[in-house]
Amino acid sequence: MLSEEEWAKGADEAVSLAKSHGVLMIGSICASTLETWKGMAQRMQEKGVGMIELNLGNPHYTAAPGLIGARISQAEDLLGEVIQTVTEAVTIPVIAKLSPQVSNIVHLAELAKRSGASAVTLSHRFQGLLIDVEKKEPLGSIPFGYGGPWMLPIAIGYVAKVSQEVGIPICGSGGIFGGKDVLQFLMAGATTIQITTAS
Repeated sequence: MLSEEEWAKGADEAVSLAKSHGVLMIGSICASTLETWKGMAQRMQEKGVGMIELNLGNPHYTAAPGLIGARISQAEDLLGEVIQTVTEAVTIPVIAKLSPQVSNIVHLAELAKRSGASAVTLSHRFQGLLIDVEKKEPLGSIPFGYGGPWMLPIAIGYVAKVSQEVGIPICGSGGIFGGKDVLQFLMAGATTIQITTAS
């Protein structure tokens, strides 16, 4: 998690490096107000970032306190408003990264599509809590985003469901640890993949 100013310091070099290797850079943003969502997206586009992913799925209390940070993925009106605000502010494609902790992932993917998203990422990490029993205090922020290989069947299931019912490009994410995991996501309907678990 970088501040906007920290990111801007190295942005030109990073975008230039990506372009020199034929790589499309995708920027990830998470903000605390609609104006900040819009401004960060526009700044990334101005810097030459080719696509933007909206980090909607995992709450970041310290970065964005209140509803817009803590429960954005569960508040449908707010979710749609953020996506629409950003997609109307830029001309590059926008991906909505959705939370797995919702009652109907298909419904939210449809909402993202109606609000202007070019694609969805399925899915973000789960929110949870671990406690240091010696110190008697939480490990990390509360709640914290937890992922790992155990997420694989859940995320692949979401990809298959949305692929069959919504008709929007999907970036598969969650629990990928090897090549066969990637293939499963592609077979389920994902067109691109994010790898964090393995790295």
